[in-house]
Amino acid sequence: MFAARLETGWRFGGPTLGFTPYAAGQVQALRMPGFSETATFGAGNFALSYADETVTVPRSELGAWADTRFLTGSGELILRGRAAWAHDFKTDRSLTPTFQALPGGSFVVTGATADADLALVSAAAEWRIGPGMAVIAKVDGELGETSRTLAGTGTLRVTW
Repeated sequence: MFAARLETGWRFGGPTLGFTPYAAGQVQALRMPGFSETATFGAGNFALSYADETVTVPRSELGAWADTRFLTGSGELILRGRAAWAHDFKTDRSLTPTFQALPGGSFVVTGATADADLALVSAAAEWRIGPGMAVIAKVDGELGETSRTLAGTGTLRVTW
C-alpha cells in the first residue's frame, strides 16, 4: 500500500479561540496480489483464480477546524471541532474472478458502492495535565447518504 496526503490551512484567531480553514488531497494505491484456489477430487471446474490488481483511490477534502482553550485549576483544556466535505473519486468496488478450468469463465463481482460525497465531523478534547502529559479523547465521523462511520480514540500522551 502507498498513501500520500497534502494538506494546507491557516489558523486565524488568538491564543484562546481559533478557526482554521483547510484543503487537502490524498491518494492511496492498494495492491492486491493474484491468487489461485486449488481443488481436490475432480472439482477443479469450480476453482477460482484472481489476477493481481492495483487500485488507486484519490480523495479531496475542504473544511475547517475550530478550537478554544481554557485554563483550569488542574491544567489546560483544549476543545477542537471539525466540519468538512470529502469527495472520493473512485467508489466502485468490483473484481473479476475466473474459473480455472473453463475458458472464458470470468464474471464480475460488484460490492456495495461507497458514497462519493461525505460530511466529515470531529470533536476532540485535550487535557494537558502538566508538563509533557496530556489525556486526549477524539471522535471522528464520516456521514454519507448510505453510510455512517464513527470512530473514537483515547490517548495518554507522555513526552520528555
